[in-house]
Amino acid sequence: MAGDTGSLRSPGFQKLVANEMTRQYDNESTTADKPQFLFHLGDVVYNFGQASQYYDQFFSPYKNYPAPVFAIPGNHDAD
Repeated sequence: MAGDTGSLRSPGFQKLVANEMTRQYDNESTTADKPQFLFHLGDVVYNFGQASQYYDQFFSPYKNYPAPVFAIPGNHDAD
């Protein structure tokens, strides 16, 4: 689970976390240890959920994550 990952000021930190999540997934030795999905608890896009910000703040950081991503909207995710 993850939440409140959107960032306008420090997108580098979010990318580091997403890259580490991908690395950990790829390095798990058994299928039983691999995450089945990422459940995102919302606030993927700050400040007001602008549609133009979804790629940079959500799709791009998790583009290499190999498992499905299920995201629910938070209070910042509505334009």
